[in-house]
Formats: sequence, C-alpha cells, structure tokens
Amino acid sequence: MGSTSATAEPRPRRVPSSATLRVHLLTGSGYTGAAVQRLTPSVVRLQPRVAGTRAPARPGWIYEPKFDGCRVLLGKDGPLTQVRLRGGGLVQRALPEVVASVERIQARHVVLDGELVVVDESGHCDFDAACARLKSRHGPPVQVFVFDVLALEGEDLRARSLRERKRALAKVLGPGDQTLRPVHLIGGPPNSMIAAVDDLELEGVVAKWEGAPYQGGRTPLWQKACPQASDEGLARGWGPAGVRRQIGEGVRSAQTGRSLSE
Repeated sequence: MGSTSATAEPRPRRVPSSATLRVHLLTGSGYTGAAVQRLTPSVVRLQPRVAGTRAPARPGWIYEPKFDGCRVLLGKDGPLTQVRLRGGGLVQRALPEVVASVERIQARHVVLDGELVVVDESGHCDFDAACARLKSRHGPPVQVFVFDVLALEGEDLRARSLRERKRALAKVLGPGDQTLRPVHLIGGPPNSMIAAVDDLELEGVVAKWEGAPYQGGRTPLWQKACPQASDEGLARGWGPAGVRRQIGEGVRSAQTGRSLSE
C-alpha cells in the first residue's frame, strides 16, 4: 500500500495595497512585493536654526542670509505636490504660484527646504504678509528662498554633506524662476556682513558646517546670529553687494510676477 505524502496548502498570494501600487506607478518600477519608501515632506523632521551668541568664524563654516518668513517643505512625487509648514499643515491650496513652480521642476521626485517670504517693493521681507498668504490665495505674490534639497529622484540625500546637497540644489533649481529662488552662499570682504544686514533689515545670518548631514532636531551645526552677535570673523562669509543683488532679484520677481496669484 503506497504512502501518500501530504502536500502543503498553498499560501495565499499577497495583494499589494493601492498606495503601494501608486508608488510603483509613479516611479515606473515593477511591483516586487515590498513597498518603496520615498521621502516626502510628511516624514521629514526639520533641522532648526539654533540661536547663538556668536556664529563660528573657523574654516569649514559657510554663511547664508536669514530671511524673515515662514519655514516650508516642498515636495513633488510625480503629479503629487505638497507645501507643508513646520507644524505639519498643508497649504498648497493657498499658494498656486508655489505649486506651479514646483511642478515645473524637471525631477519627478524632490523634497526641498526653504523660507516662504513676501518681499515688498523696498526689498524688505514682510512677515505678516507671508503669514496671511498661507490662509488665502489672494494677496501679494510669495517667493520661497530654498536653501536645501533633502531628496532627489528616489534618493534620500539627508546623510550627505551640506556641500554635496548644495551642488544638487544648484542642478534642481535653474535660473529664471520667479518663485523658487536658491539661497546662495555669499562672500565678501571683512566687516561687510553687519553693514549688509543693517542696511537691508534682514533677520540675521545662518552659519552652517559644510560637512554636516541634515539632522532633524536641534543641533549646533546650524546657528543663527543677529548683527549684534557678529564679529569680523563671521563677516568674511558675507558681502553687501551679493545680498543686495539676491534681494533685488526677489523684488523684481515680485513686481513682474503679480499675475501668478491673481
């Protein structure tokens, strides 16, 4: 009498969720049974700029202007676009000009960190006007001064150095966009930074360690300093001509781009 071997009951085939299939549809990849984790603004923990009494004046530190506006994360994943505030709120419906500029980025997947501002005709940032635009499509046009790129084409860039991310950002944001403006590192002669900040009524400067990754939470690697807390060593990373040129470009964009929000 022949023995019969029991055959294992076939396990049911795993059915991918609609969210998983949507990710693969957007990326053009085939479904392999595991969800693809792509960085989006909703999962990013912001790296704040901590206040310091004196910004570092040693080699390896770079300096950027600090604009008086609202911190935002911009995200694009195929046809999906997000504008997310520091507290997590989504405000893309109130900012059609920002959404349009993000959609024009050639990359299919990107996450950007920046400051949303309203620049008045005198070249100063109007914080109250920027806050008002987060609630309404109507009002003066906004601009986002973008200082970091956290993800690009499916790759999480947060572990890379700031210098590497700055190079990637320069490729993502080309010249000529009236709404998304890359924040450039500005150099100049000693003692020029204080004069530039006072003259343009900027909030201050941000000193960043060029070799640092992007780290969520408070860290001394990003330090914000006001003019009163600055010294000649910090000034070597700034120049009033460069700051005025960057703000001036923002003013001209605001003047010519009003139809974007009408």
